[in-house]
Amino acid sequence: MAPYFFGFSLYGSCSPFPFPYYPLLSWGFNVWHSAIQPRKSLTTWKVLHGRLLVDAALQRRGESLCSCCHLCGAAVESISHLFFECPRVQVIWKWLFGLFQVPMPHSSSAQLLLSPSFICHLPVALKILWRMTVCNFIWCIWTERNKLRFEDSCFCPLRFKQFFFLSFKDSASLYFSPSSASYGVPPVFLLLGLSPLRFRANSYIPVVWTPPPVGWLKVNTDGSFRDSSRAGFGGVFRNHEGFFVGGFSSKVVVGALLTRRSLQCLRRFKLLGFVVGLMSGLKRTLHLLSIITITHPHLIPWRLRMHWKICLHLASLLHFRISHIFREGNYVADGLANYGAKNEGSVWWISLPSFLATSFGRDLCSRPAYRLA
Repeated sequence: MAPYFFGFSLYGSCSPFPFPYYPLLSWGFNVWHSAIQPRKSLTTWKVLHGRLLVDAALQRRGESLCSCCHLCGAAVESISHLFFECPRVQVIWKWLFGLFQVPMPHSSSAQLLLSPSFICHLPVALKILWRMTVCNFIWCIWTERNKLRFEDSCFCPLRFKQFFFLSFKDSASLYFSPSSASYGVPPVFLLLGLSPLRFRANSYIPVVWTPPPVGWLKVNTDGSFRDSSRAGFGGVFRNHEGFFVGGFSSKVVVGALLTRRSLQCLRRFKLLGFVVGLMSGLKRTLHLLSIITITHPHLIPWRLRMHWKICLHLASLLHFRISHIFREGNYVADGLANYGAKNEGSVWWISLPSFLATSFGRDLCSRPAYRLA
C-alpha cells in the first residue's frame, strides 16, 4: 500500500474512462486566453460541454415548461438553436464569416468553430482573433437572451450588433496594438482599427548555453512526447571547454511520469560518471520535474522508490547542482530526446552524432537564441 493518498488516484478509480483521462477536444487552449474575460470563457465552456441551462436542458431535468427562442420565437430554445441555428443569429454569423473570409459551414457547433482544423489555413493573428470572436459572440447571445427573458425587452438586431462589436473590440484591444494602416490588412482588423502584425508588449529573452567551470561537467537533459506510442528522453555531457564527453537517449513508455526503465537508465549513467571519476557535475535540466521530485520525494510512486533511493545514493557521492534553461538553449538534448522517441532501446554515444553537429556548434560558439516572452 502506498503511504500517501492523492485525490487524482481516487478520481482515476471512480472514473469510467482510462486514467489519466484527456478530453477529446482541446478546448482549454481555445477558450482560455488572457484577452478573453473569464465570464466569456466560462460561458463558452458551458456551451462546449452542453452545460448551459437553456430551456431544453431544463426540460431534460424534469421541468415542465413551454419553450421558444427569445430571438426568433420560432423553435424550442436549445444550445444548437440559440447559438447557431436561429435565423437572426445566422445573419450575424454570416457577416462574421465574411470578415474573416472563411466559408460558412452548412451546420455549425462550438466544437467545429473552435477546432484547429477549421481555421488551420488562417494566419496566426487571425486564429487568435477568431477565438476571441467565437467566445465574445456566444457570451453576447447569452447575455441578450437573459435580457429578453428577465427584463422584458425587445430584440433589436442593430443594437445587438453594436453591443457585440464593442465587447469584441474590448477583448481584441487587450492583445493587438492600434493601427491606422489600411493596405493589406484583413477586413476584420480594418474594422477594429488594429494591426495583425504588431502584438502588444512583445519582449525577447536571449538564451545562451554557457560551459561549466573548470573541473566540472554539465549535463543537459530533455524529454520528447510525439504521440501516444513515441516518447523518449536524452541528455548530453560536456566539459568546461564545451566539448562533447558523452550522450544518451532512450525510449520510454507513455503513461507514467517515471518508469522503471528510465530509472535504470539513470542509474547506469550516474554509475558510469562515478566510475570514470567524474566527481563534480553541473546538471542543467529543462524538466522542472527533476527538481520537484528531489525536493518533494513523496511524489515518487511507491513501486519506484527503491530505484529512486539508489539513484540518490549514487548522486550523494557526486558534487552537483540543478538549474533550469529554456528550451531555446537546449537543442542538443532535445535532438537526443527526439532520437530516443523515434528509435527503440537505449543508446550511449562516445562521440558526437552527426545529426547534432549544427546545434552543438552553435552552443560551442556561444551563439544566442531568443525566447519570446
